[in-house]
Amino acid sequence: AGGTTTVARLVTVTNNGPAALHIASAALTGANTPEFTITNNTCAGATVPSPGTCTVSVAYSPITAAGAHTARLTFVDDVAQAAGIGSGEDVVLTGNAGNSPGAGEFTAVTP
Repeated sequence: AGGTTTVARLVTVTNNGPAALHIASAALTGANTPEFTITNNTCAGATVPSPGTCTVSVAYSPITAAGAHTARLTFVDDVAQAAGIGSGEDVVLTGNAGNSPGAGEFTAVTP
């Protein structure tokens, strides 16, 4: 059973480039993925105009031992593929589970 779910953090993707940005997906990856949940996602499958934005909301619910848990919110988009730097960009998500069962805090969203 999972712990108490934190208030979702909002990750905003802003397109300031010269053309539209095509985002194929926005998904959780990494070792502690089960600790995080996407609660809303306007980026997956979106074409973000220039200028424009899309958002992904992520909540944290610790289900394992106390301590720090990390996962990544990975965006697969056409810009990274065209630049030859892989399939997309990652945002690092960090949550910290407390010592009490179900206690946790969503501590960081790092681009």
